[in-house]
Amino acid sequence: MIRKGRVVPVMVCAGLGLAFLTVYRLAWAQHVPAESHSAGAFAVIAVVSLVGLLIAVIAVGDLRERRAAEAMRLQSSVTGALRRQAAPIELHLTLNVHVPFWRGSPALIEVAGHVAAPEQRDVALGIVRAEVSRLRQDFVVEDRISITPR
Repeated sequence: MIRKGRVVPVMVCAGLGLAFLTVYRLAWAQHVPAESHSAGAFAVIAVVSLVGLLIAVIAVGDLRERRAAEAMRLQSSVTGALRRQAAPIELHLTLNVHVPFWRGSPALIEVAGHVAAPEQRDVALGIVRAEVSRLRQDFVVEDRISITPR
């Protein structure tokens, strides 16, 4: 069984092996018509291009999966921190976490919902910022919390 992290090297080896066999067969042929050389070169280029495209698709899918897993980890951690630390306060909040595709970009944490007082909003945002800063250095918290007194 091949783990997901090892798919790309296996595909690279398979593609290079197929390209080598194509070139090897053409190089050791005793009599090759002139038209076969261009067809062989086209076959090698096509195989290498397809392998490269397959590797790129797999790498992008793997990166997207890792970013989604990181977003889920951030969201569950922040949700747990809100439940633990703001237990006596009744908060009706929803978190939406987006981790961008590129590593250098900040994560976006959107906090939406409603609370009864401005102090509760400040407490909730403080908990969110503290928990996210513990896990990640670059982030942006969007405050979409409305205050609805009861």
